Amino acid sequence: QLAIGAGLFFIVLGAPAGVEISLGSIMLGFSFSFCSMLVYFLLFACIELISFWADNIWNLIIMVRFITALLGGELLPLSLFPDWSQAFLHSLPFAYFASFPVRCFLGEITFPEYISGLGMLLIWGVFFGLLLKVVWNRGSRRYTGVGI
Repeated sequence: QLAIGAGLFFIVLGAPAGVEISLGSIMLGFSFSFCSMLVYFLLFACIELISFWADNIWNLIIMVRFITALLGGELLPLSLFPDWSQAFLHSLPFAYFASFPVRCFLGEITFPEYISGLGMLLIWGVFFGLLLKVVWNRGSRRYTGVGI
């Protein structure tokens, strides 16, 4: 669906000025999107496993989705944030869920920046993976089903 929509967009309207989409940028974008989806899954799996202890976590999930969208560049471009916050925003995983993959697709990311972004995703993936393991082990030991 994405390919059809993007293809129709470029056929009808043409490529915007300054955008250089190539096969390489599309490959970088898809590979980075796949890696960011894995880290996104680990983050939300950690949050959803809080249901071992709490009955209603829907509000927490919505809050984290909003924070992810705001600090990841989905609601506002990250370039609109103050200069002093740019380094902080890029040290968090949220920018690598939306803003960075889009920049990869648009060809705005160089290969060294791509490798740096993958490194940051790897660090966050390991962190969330270890946290998920801890939460799962603690929760599965204390969980008891009611009404079963």
